[in-house]
Amino acid sequence: MFVIRKRRSIMRFLQVFRLPKHIEGQGVCLAARTRPLWRLFLTPLSQGCFTLEFEIRPADRKERLGRMELLVDTQDPKQVEIGMRIEDSHQGQGLGTRALHLIEPFLAGALGVEFVTVRVREDNARGRTFAEKAGYRTAGNGADGMIHFTKRIGYSG
Repeated sequence: MFVIRKRRSIMRFLQVFRLPKHIEGQGVCLAARTRPLWRLFLTPLSQGCFTLEFEIRPADRKERLGRMELLVDTQDPKQVEIGMRIEDSHQGQGLGTRALHLIEPFLAGALGVEFVTVRVREDNARGRTFAEKAGYRTAGNGADGMIHFTKRIGYSG
């Protein structure tokens, strides 16, 4: 069991190198932020997870409108946590929703992810509304003052 789980973790980690430089659609572009290769190798070994970072941009410009981070746990690669921040001047324009709708099919198809988790501070009413409108359901409150939302995006076959 341990060998099989370890092999799956390594394969999931290696799939990171097949990620496209950008994912584009619905008038928005998710541009992968490059990181030093040594960080990609050392982070999973030391923490059991790694982070993929994307800049959220308009499809036709390089202006950064926000940022998205995907936390992938090498021990449970079928679940990913998404963190996102849209610049204040661009909030309320649907960019976050379009970015989520762009990344979810990619995660399910290319990485085999089944569940996505989003954490929102309890005092962030706008963030809670955003998560619920995007189809995420409350999974519980964490001891860290965060509300955990989850959504099923893929199915194991």
